[in-house]
Amino acid sequence: MAISPGSFPLLGSQPVTNSFVGVEVATSTSGYVPLVNPYENFQVNNPYWGSWELIRVRIPAGSVAFKCGALVVWTGAGNNMITTLAPNTANQGAPCGFMLNSVPTNASFDQYAWVVISGVWVGHGLAFIASGASFGVSGVGQIGALTAGKQVLSAKVCDTASLSIIKSANIQAGSPVITVADSSGLFVGQNIASNSAIPVNTVIASIDQSTVPSKIRMGQTANPAIPVLATQTIGTSLLFVNNDGTNFYSTIHISRPFLQGQIT
Repeated sequence: MAISPGSFPLLGSQPVTNSFVGVEVATSTSGYVPLVNPYENFQVNNPYWGSWELIRVRIPAGSVAFKCGALVVWTGAGNNMITTLAPNTANQGAPCGFMLNSVPTNASFDQYAWVVISGVWVGHGLAFIASGASFGVSGVGQIGALTAGKQVLSAKVCDTASLSIIKSANIQAGSPVITVADSSGLFVGQNIASNSAIPVNTVIASIDQSTVPSKIRMGQTANPAIPVLATQTIGTSLLFVNNDGTNFYSTIHISRPFLQGQIT
């Protein structure tokens, strides 16, 4: 999942992965048939995160970019069902989930991606949430402290966004790409702690698991497309942290969560 090698829930389907290959872009504006039917449920096992229940979702053309771990909802029915970032409003009473993939905006075509609806994953927000705490909607597509009518039910934080993981990596001078033998526990948007080779505000911009070792493209917090120039280092230890001081990725445990409904 940019996490570990992707698995295929159906023959010929998109793999279940947090890397870019998990996102399918339509090639026409009408009549396009995706590899996986939108809003089907799948049960998969991840070597790092454990068991997940997922759904495949359709993100309509012209949508804003979706961060990994963004809180999303879906509306409509059948072929007209679409997924959007969860609004920052109270008493929605709607099913919800968390993006497995980071999905860029596409002005022309629909895109298809994975959403986690049960299991352990990350939820994106703008502040720390205590371990063991319940949480709610705090911004569009974001989680944070509880407020009246905005709780995400059937969900708890199981580790704060201070969680970190160390990986041995190879860095090529002048290249924004680093390689790691094992990408388990890593995800797009995760902060890479600065050192003599890594500038401050560096994040994972994309993960390519089609090769061994995996390739991680670095970017900057403000603009993930900006290449990072680094000195050449072989076998250096890099610290990957679940926050960069602005974006906070809490580790959450969810079981078919839904947004709080009307309070009477």
